[in-house]
Amino acid sequence: MAGLRGPLVALLLDALVAATLGPGARDCLRAGEACTSDPTCSAQWRTLRQCAAGGGPAEPDPDARGRCSGAAGALLSTHFFGCRCRRDTKEEKQCLGVYWTLHQSLLPDPSGPDASPYEPPVRGPDSVPAASVSAGWQSEAPGANRCLEAAQACQADGGCQRLRARYVRACLRGPPRAGAGAGSGSCARARCRRALRRFFGRLPPALTHRLLFCPCRGHHCAERRRQTIVPACSYYPPAPRRPVPHAAAPEKPNCLHPRDACRRTHLCRSRLADFQALCQPSPTTPTACLNDDQAACRRAYVGLLGTPVTPNYVDNASSSVAPWCGCGASGNRHDECQAFLHLFTRNPCLQNAIEAFGDHPAAPLTWQRDWGSRPPKGTRPDGLLRRARPTQVPAGGRGQGGLVRGCGAFVGASGSERGPHPRFRARPFVPTHSFDSIYRALTRCGALWGGAGGGRGGAT
Repeated sequence: MAGLRGPLVALLLDALVAATLGPGARDCLRAGEACTSDPTCSAQWRTLRQCAAGGGPAEPDPDARGRCSGAAGALLSTHFFGCRCRRDTKEEKQCLGVYWTLHQSLLPDPSGPDASPYEPPVRGPDSVPAASVSAGWQSEAPGANRCLEAAQACQADGGCQRLRARYVRACLRGPPRAGAGAGSGSCARARCRRALRRFFGRLPPALTHRLLFCPCRGHHCAERRRQTIVPACSYYPPAPRRPVPHAAAPEKPNCLHPRDACRRTHLCRSRLADFQALCQPSPTTPTACLNDDQAACRRAYVGLLGTPVTPNYVDNASSSVAPWCGCGASGNRHDECQAFLHLFTRNPCLQNAIEAFGDHPAAPLTWQRDWGSRPPKGTRPDGLLRRARPTQVPAGGRGQGGLVRGCGAFVGASGSERGPHPRFRARPFVPTHSFDSIYRALTRCGALWGGAGGGRGGAT
């Protein structure tokens, strides 16, 4: 352990300096370019790359472990001192590869919590008290549907509409199965999640966060919000190709499985470490966040969407969020599993950040999940709506409203939400539905692909 003391000190100093430098921290890719021009640094970097290929801190040979940690400590003390990466850039994955090559060789416990590899966030316009954000809502009426207005705002923006259409298509339809017709597709989860990351990474939070955190005062608004990420593909496990009628909902996997899968990839591991750092709760701040920055916590939460630990609203009766997993059959790792799950389910910083968006805290819903009570008419015991109310268009019809009625649980449209029309009834996204039936229901309603004239020009 004495041989690791020097490298560990370098690791702690590196984290301290990066936090002190803030947004001016050195980019790890630029540091790597400078290292290649230095013969000593270049030789140490080659040694570290060999260590990473051979197992890094898991190397069984003590001499090899000492050589790896020594090279990493020397590099972090010189060219790579305090280097970090930037979120949502073209070079993000390359930069994270350099960062983790340096730091994995110094972690005494690879399963322990990580420091965030990203530059500390800058308090921008989204970080000011949310009263200024609320001014962007179209209506301040008590019964206004903020999620519907957010969908309309995305529809009106060309970039938002285009990128949203891409991830919706990717999440609803995959490559056709062999021997099946052209209209039969299945969920391509990897493609869906990649498109989801692209949508939230390329567009400003002023558009994307309104879709995801729109404040709701009723079940129908909350269901629309819950369907934002197309959870049938990005959140729930893939539906069977031949769904069994009246089949029970699939059992949740153990939370350690998606967490471990996340830690095996540089991108997801980095996003998770960033979330843990920026949404760390504290009883000493007004927001219950250690850094007292709710906007930074929301951005870190959004960074997890499209990864193996994708979180979502657990139902349409609350603003509670969690990944699709549980802690059953955890054995002697039950505490470890619960600690991960509680990052979402028992995190006052995250909960306050979600509910404070737009300075419109959601009013208490009439029914909370209580397994001992009877849910209200129109809902299922798990909190899902049996039938989502459709969205009506103005009297001018499809050409004026831009969308036809239907599919109100997911996509935006003009007008208000009213009672179900006997011919157009949108089906909620639940894990027991087949993707073919979901796609047929959405395209029949026309709300998903509707634009002026009703073509398949884009999604809302």
